Amino acid sequence: EVVDNLGEWNFQEKMAKEFETVGFFISDHPLNQYQDIFKEFNILSFKKVNEDKEISEGSVAATILKIQEKKTQKGTSYAIIKFSDQSSIFELFIFSETLELNRSKIKEGNSVILTLQKISNKNETQSIRLNVKKIISLDDLINRPINSISFKVKNTEDVEILSKMLKKGGNVEVNINIVSSDKAYKIKLKDKRLIDRKTVNLIKNQGISATIH
Repeated sequence: EVVDNLGEWNFQEKMAKEFETVGFFISDHPLNQYQDIFKEFNILSFKKVNEDKEISEGSVAATILKIQEKKTQKGTSYAIIKFSDQSSIFELFIFSETLELNRSKIKEGNSVILTLQKISNKNETQSIRLNVKKIISLDDLINRPINSISFKVKNTEDVEILSKMLKKGGNVEVNINIVSSDKAYKIKLKDKRLIDRKTVNLIKNQGISATIH
């Protein structure tokens, strides 16, 4: 555990130093450490959300690069924030209400999930702006407790893998869906187990799909 924490700290520090020195990430992107949960939250690239006319709202994962806070003539605060995802660098306006609600998450170097909503300009039908509807801290998401989880397995070997990895008692309700060629049934473990995001990722690496509820 000490080694893991040290490795994580070194990763974060390395990314921060790289960006501070050269203005972009050289060896890796901070978002790569969260890649495992992107499918779970239907994460799209900023480019996809921005350019795909079929998408009216979508979730984008991004790292905050630079924050410029300004005030309107009426004295209301807003921010112009430069973000980076794994394929592009982009800027978005964060308006007063969203800014005030999310001040603790809006810090340079933080990685977040943005729910982006396309809003058409009534006067110019071709003009569309992206409204930041919601901001979630990726670190908060990773560290949030899991209440219940479902695993989908194909055979008894997968069940054995799960039983070895889920020995410790805890607070997570576990359901196992066994789906083979000739039958399908569901098992709910009598006792709750100890499971964190790291355990989920280790299980997924064994080829077992998991859905967190």
